[in-house]
Amino acid sequence: MPEWWEDLSPAQRLWLECFGAEAVPDLDVHDVKALVEAFLPSREAQAVLLKYGFKGEAQPDGAVAAQLRRGDGKGTGVSREVARRLVTRALDRLREHQDDWQAIRRKHDETRRR
Repeated sequence: MPEWWEDLSPAQRLWLECFGAEAVPDLDVHDVKALVEAFLPSREAQAVLLKYGFKGEAQPDGAVAAQLRRGDGKGTGVSREVARRLVTRALDRLREHQDDWQAIRRKHDETRRR
């Protein structure tokens, strides 16, 4: 990842992955985390929260894979490929909720103007 990636909030990192680099907004991390948890199945949400740093430092696929619950319910640890597919699927689902993202963006902008 480029050096500037570390300067972004988890919410901004996720925005970049979903919608590209056009005007990355300053988003409320708690609102974005709530959106992720509301619209994604739990394993996908967990993968996204770990990958983009909502639970500490942003994690590479291998670290995300080691922390995810297995699909069979027998502990933790999946392959990197499974982790990558979960994140990819999650990003696709989150893109479908662009109106909800825009609502978070408007709410945050209104709060900052006060």
